[in-house]
Amino acid sequence: MKKFYPKITCSLLALVLLAVPNVNAQDDGDYSSNETGLWQGSAEFGVRRATGNTNTSSFNGKLNLVQNLTYWRNTYIFQSNYATANDSTTAEQYRGSIQSDYKFTNNEFLFVKGEAEKDHFSGYLYKSSLSTGYGNRLWQGADGSYFEASAGIGYQREKLLKKKTNSSNFDNGLTTNFSAKLEKYVSDTSTFKQDLSTQIDMEYGSNEIESVTSLQTDIISNIAMKMSYRVTYDSQVPVGKAHTNTETSITFLYSF
Repeated sequence: MKKFYPKITCSLLALVLLAVPNVNAQDDGDYSSNETGLWQGSAEFGVRRATGNTNTSSFNGKLNLVQNLTYWRNTYIFQSNYATANDSTTAEQYRGSIQSDYKFTNNEFLFVKGEAEKDHFSGYLYKSSLSTGYGNRLWQGADGSYFEASAGIGYQREKLLKKKTNSSNFDNGLTTNFSAKLEKYVSDTSTFKQDLSTQIDMEYGSNEIESVTSLQTDIISNIAMKMSYRVTYDSQVPVGKAHTNTETSITFLYSF
């Protein structure tokens, strides 16, 4: 497979441009004046059961924990999805990530992030990656809404369930990574969120893209209902597997 150097050049150029300080964003210096040391988080779950002509059930859950320190912000995310139909498992996926941000201004940060995924129907035994880079909160609204973007480099390791012909069952390599996140409060009780991330293989140019769109509406106190739509695209997949996968879910969320 031919190498894909043009994408590498564009990726590095974008990283340099993103690192330019944002002159329009408010910058109050360091984070020492922020409330720190507290844990915040949310837990969400959704269950579906149907009987009759087809017996199906599904469960999906997510735990999100954030610890905000004086100069560091640590984020832990764990997710699972499980489904059966007529006593056969049709989906089983587990994902987790840990990210540490070093905040050197109110808007800019350096990050280190580790991710792992185990999907029994993806054709991979597991996927894992480690990345580092620079992030910038490019816009911050008075109501707490914000938009931020980050870019960096990383290393990925993927193990195939079935070994390729005359090759290893491991896919390893350096990557360039980009992500963007928008959180917008559309009303006193509703929040719109959009997360977009991409990972590009530095050697061959294959890429993985993930988009998660959600709308969260408060019900009472710390309990909310969340509707989300997730799309993933992988330009290089094992034989017989789809390049694009989608997930639609409705869950209840408890914030603490």
